[in-house]
Amino acid sequence: MHSLPLRLVIFQSIAIVHCRYVIRGEKTRYSFFCPIPNGHWYGPNNQSIVSNSDRYEIQYSFDSTQLIIDYITLLHEGEYICQNNQTNDIIERYQLRLGTLNDI
Repeated sequence: MHSLPLRLVIFQSIAIVHCRYVIRGEKTRYSFFCPIPNGHWYGPNNQSIVSNSDRYEIQYSFDSTQLIIDYITLLHEGEYICQNNQTNDIIERYQLRLGTLNDI
């Protein structure tokens, strides 16, 4: 009975990784949400995404930070991470891969 709280703590510390597959050459917009207003996004190879560009758009709101990826032909496959600027905690992880399915 004493191990139950420990299991809950361990379970809550595991980050859920969202995985999304996109059709090769598809041109669309993919939105990744991070439920904090001061989130900082990192792309594949720990690339810091600090501003809008021809590939990325970042939108801040009162309760979230959204990363929008436009034009899949410019896509960098890999892991996209949203990190809390103040605590450095990882809030969300997304895996983006080219494949044959649009969304999983």
